[in-house]
Amino acid sequence: MVSHAVMLSDQLVTELIPLARREDKAIEEVVNEAVQRYIWEAREQQIDRELAAYHAQHAQLKQRYLGQYIALRQGKVVGHGADRKALSREMRRLYGNEVILITPVTESPDREWEFRSPRFACGEA
Repeated sequence: MVSHAVMLSDQLVTELIPLARREDKAIEEVVNEAVQRYIWEAREQQIDRELAAYHAQHAQLKQRYLGQYIALRQGKVVGHGADRKALSREMRRLYGNEVILITPVTESPDREWEFRSPRFACGEA
């Protein structure tokens, strides 16, 4: 694991010390968990924005990509094709771990969604 120094305000450290003690954790562990939650929430918000963009553009997307998978990033189509796995690999190569919505374009915009996104859970990389 790579270590980075981050400056925390005195007030924040003062509040973190008793919290970490109550949870029997190191301050670093409490801070890492908080940052992971922050990143997860930011990614969830991005997913919500991509879903809204998909719904808003569905009529145009259907005309051009019906029956294909599309990849939406920041509200724009950045890739498309018939093979979801190949599209997902290409998006990973191009954009790393950024939030990308990969979905088939169907007649109706309402469906079950699939997201390419890293997960924060024990035992997963």
